[in-house]
Parts: sequence; C-alpha cells; structure tokens
Amino acid sequence: MRDQKRIKRILKRLEKLWNEHPDLRFGQFLINLAIVEDTYPVWSNEDDGLEEYLKNFKW
Repeated sequence: MRDQKRIKRILKRLEKLWNEHPDLRFGQFLINLAIVEDTYPVWSNEDDGLEEYLKNFKW
C-alpha cells in the first residue's frame, strides 16, 4: 500500500504554491505547473464549477 501521508504532504505543497498566486484559477495553476495539458476548457474553468463537481463526485 502507498504511504497515505503523501496525500497531505503533496496537498500542502500545492496549497503553499497556489497561495503565492491566489488570482489563478485551479486549472490555470495546474497548467502553469505543467501538471495538465494546456487546453481552453481547463484554463477557463471557474473554481466554483470544480467545487460543485467535487462535491457531487462519486466513485
């Protein structure tokens, strides 16, 4: 099993970096970090839409 503590460590690093650029939407932030591909839907997606998606997401 993977180390579950890695999740908090990674999220804390992302939080620290994103707090340095709070005007970026999350999609813009991920694109700038080269984590996701630079596409218009990712770049322009508003954070409230992402929040709603995550709130309703089910595996």
